[in-house]
Amino acid sequence: MTLHNFNVYFFLTVLCIVTIAGFAIIKPFWEPIFFAILLATVFYTPYQKLLERVKRPALAASLMLVVVAITIVVPVIGIATIVFNEVSSLVLESTQDGAGLQRSVALIADRITSVQFIEKSLTFADVRLSPDVIIAQIKQFVGKLWPYVQAMYAGAVNSTINFVVMFFTLFFLFIDGKRWLARIMHLSPLRDVYERQLVRDFSSMARATLKGTLIIGVIQGVLGGIAFTIAGIFSPMLWMLVMIVLSIIPAVGSGFIIFPAAVIMLLIGNIWQGIFLLCMGFIITSIDNVLRPKLVGKDTQMPTLVIFFATLGGLSVFGFSGFILGPIIMALVIALWNIYDQEFRDQLSEFNV
Repeated sequence: MTLHNFNVYFFLTVLCIVTIAGFAIIKPFWEPIFFAILLATVFYTPYQKLLERVKRPALAASLMLVVVAITIVVPVIGIATIVFNEVSSLVLESTQDGAGLQRSVALIADRITSVQFIEKSLTFADVRLSPDVIIAQIKQFVGKLWPYVQAMYAGAVNSTINFVVMFFTLFFLFIDGKRWLARIMHLSPLRDVYERQLVRDFSSMARATLKGTLIIGVIQGVLGGIAFTIAGIFSPMLWMLVMIVLSIIPAVGSGFIIFPAAVIMLLIGNIWQGIFLLCMGFIITSIDNVLRPKLVGKDTQMPTLVIFFATLGGLSVFGFSGFILGPIIMALVIALWNIYDQEFRDQLSEFNV
């Protein structure tokens, strides 16, 4: 029996086994490595301009790490710390005495049920807006939330390690990233034009996600948190984080939080707070339409609806990282199908006659 090209098959088998083993080794660090690639993509042009001035790659990369830390990492850590403290306070409030929370819930329930239309609607729907029932639901929700709070404590050391790995990787990506990318493109069997298209789409979506979704979300969330603080609503920092996440929803976004809060304020008799929140709600929800075209520009041609589902799906599959991973993966999916369309256009035309 003759084995044709046995050495080729053997080599490819060994190559696949060794490559899988290599991925298994770096698997614990895939998340910080991915975010390092993302940040390197976004900040590579400023790095090149800085390199032209200082003429030393290591110095330019070090200075860019400082810029990245000041502009992105430090604010994210600060917001996460504030929100963590808010969640901890809410957990303690609801699991211990909780007298203040009970008084607030009872006042809101009484004011809402005092409105005749709402009272009739609740009676028709056979819904009891009892303070005791609401408090029980809040305690049940917080009971489920507490394990996540404990996990945040436990994950503090792991997060620190991930940040160190991310910055270490980012440093070398600034210096050698362009050469590594050229090597990967050389080893890839795809045509160079398609490889450049994939790199271009990845870079565009990365910039769009950071400049558009993240920056606009932070602006909307911070303004909403300030509005909630002025209006005297409990845990404004926690609601700020919720509004940042909800800002991915086109047009309305954080309005899902601030408008109901305004209505509740009006129903319980806090007129100026309700009117203030309504005005802030219209301002905050209009930020998306004003800033997104300027920040994103032509970086992404993905439909808004696709970005919406990609973000929600990414959050569901990858956790918090999916906020960025989802849209980028979807952008690559669309890019690959566009390549398929370009490569097989003639055959597709024949089949679709």
